[in-house]
Amino acid sequence: MNTASAPAAPRGRTVSTQAADSSAGDRPIARAVSGLTLLGAGLVHFAVAPAQATPLLAGLAVLATAELAFSIGVLSGRLVPSVRLIGLSSAPLIVWAVFVFADGLLGAETPLPVGPMLAAAALNFTAALSLAASVRLSRRVSSPARPWMFTAALVAGAVMLPFIAVPAMSAAQHPSGDQPSMSHLNEHHH
Repeated sequence: MNTASAPAAPRGRTVSTQAADSSAGDRPIARAVSGLTLLGAGLVHFAVAPAQATPLLAGLAVLATAELAFSIGVLSGRLVPSVRLIGLSSAPLIVWAVFVFADGLLGAETPLPVGPMLAAAALNFTAALSLAASVRLSRRVSSPARPWMFTAALVAGAVMLPFIAVPAMSAAQHPSGDQPSMSHLNEHHH
């Protein structure tokens, strides 16, 4: 971590050059959107994992853990959007496409539930697009810091995310649609 001092900040504090550099290219909306969509994709992959065979379960657990770690890093501002991060966020799309294509050539059905995996793919694709927009915009123009933009984008994303992630997680847990109902709670059993 670079702790070289930049010009003095108000009240005599110094600002690290890394923090100054990252705030110049910070796109709060892209950071909130990509962080939340990576969080949603990780949760969906965790929901899909238990129904899979051991090797696929392990792979999905590693993938979901990585997505959650990236999500935390992006939301906290510790991971600055870069081309490498875009590649990492779109890697699950490529791996799933290769897996489905290979199974299709072999005549086998993919053991992964299509609905939840499409939802996770859409979330990963949204994260990659958001990160790409952030990288492209940060090269062009530096905008002034607006902390309220991150908060507004975070709230909007948090409101929208459950509409994609929760149904996908539910479909992963109950693939045939036979979800348990609350009606059995009112029945009297002897």
